[in-house]
Amino acid sequence: MNFSFGLLNTLVLIFTINAHADLNQYLDNFSQFSHNLKQKQSESNSLKHQIRETKGSLYPKIDFNISKMSYKNLQGIPGSNDRYSATLDLVQPIYTGGSLYYGVEYAKIQLQTADLELEVTKEKTRMQAIGYLLNLLPLLEAKKIANSQLQTAERNLKIITRKQKLGNARIYELNQAKAEQLARRISAREAQIQLDNFKKEILSQIEQAEAIQYINKIISSNWDAKDLKNKLDTFESKALALNFDAIRLHNRDLKAMELARKTLDTGHKVDLGSDNPSLQLVASSGYSSNTTDTWFDSGKETHTLTLAAKVPLFSGLSSVFKKKAYHESSLALEQQKLELHRSIKLAFENTKKEILKRKELLALNKDWLKEADESLAKASKSYRNGQINFLQLSQIQQSLDAASRQYWAAWAEYYQMLLELGYLGAIKIP
Repeated sequence: MNFSFGLLNTLVLIFTINAHADLNQYLDNFSQFSHNLKQKQSESNSLKHQIRETKGSLYPKIDFNISKMSYKNLQGIPGSNDRYSATLDLVQPIYTGGSLYYGVEYAKIQLQTADLELEVTKEKTRMQAIGYLLNLLPLLEAKKIANSQLQTAERNLKIITRKQKLGNARIYELNQAKAEQLARRISAREAQIQLDNFKKEILSQIEQAEAIQYINKIISSNWDAKDLKNKLDTFESKALALNFDAIRLHNRDLKAMELARKTLDTGHKVDLGSDNPSLQLVASSGYSSNTTDTWFDSGKETHTLTLAAKVPLFSGLSSVFKKKAYHESSLALEQQKLELHRSIKLAFENTKKEILKRKELLALNKDWLKEADESLAKASKSYRNGQINFLQLSQIQQSLDAASRQYWAAWAEYYQMLLELGYLGAIKIP
């Protein structure tokens, strides 16, 4: 006996673990194969290569040059002549006015921005995947209840038919039972159609076979959504504990604004680099001769080492206008930051208030559903005992339908708003 009980617990545990693993796999696959996510990943990878490219400008450049110069009647060199040269040149930037250094920093900030956008896309994609399940569960429950009510209506029709044959049924009861059975058939069919249409919508967004398999599995089985509910319960406790200090610290949009500030500042320094003095070392070694026959002979070698400094004296006031443009852009960015801060704070406060209202409404709907379910169970027994008529039973059945629809709609709306609140605070879906 103890062995059987332990085996049962083990099987339940294994099923729960597998269901949880299936849900995680669904979320991962849904995110991994998102077109938007692939695009953001490619952008991030591209910027990583750009950083390496920009860093490469800090290293020496080595070139091999070969040339032929023809001249005629130059001062001090009468007649016509040619000169052949072959040199190996090395150029090492020493100071570029800050343009190269800040160019690397600018590329790093661009990468940080791309990585943040990638993180946002990942989380929004997971939210979309969860959102599909939130909207799918009420449809599954509606189908389950519609089929259950259809079975009840069919049983009642059989009871009324027998009563009619025995002369114990009222004159209208058989017609009412037939009408109720047809209405329940229509409701069950409509529930199936809505589920099929929503299934098509979900599967049109999914490419990976494993994610499609998970959706088909939960639709075809009697899915109780325990795996989803457990995940949402963990998320709920974190989301409800959020305050605005945490929002201000972790909100991704505010982080993106800070990166925009760094991008503007660093980009300005890169622009000003071309107006600053620069210094580079140029080394050259090779051969030079008037004829190709003696081109590489001993004594024809040439070696030079040059420290070249460039000091811009006048650039058409470009640096002045660059600074003015930067100043105006800074003012505009600060205004955007203030407006974003205000809108996020307002969104947080309104969402938090709305969630508390939705939570209270969800609790009331849960009580309503419980009472309506118990009422139908008692009414069905009373009907079989002849204590109530068929019309009264039908009314109680309709009350359960309404309670169920209202509860699951409230459930989906509540957790959808929780996801929105969690996104404001950058709380990741577990």
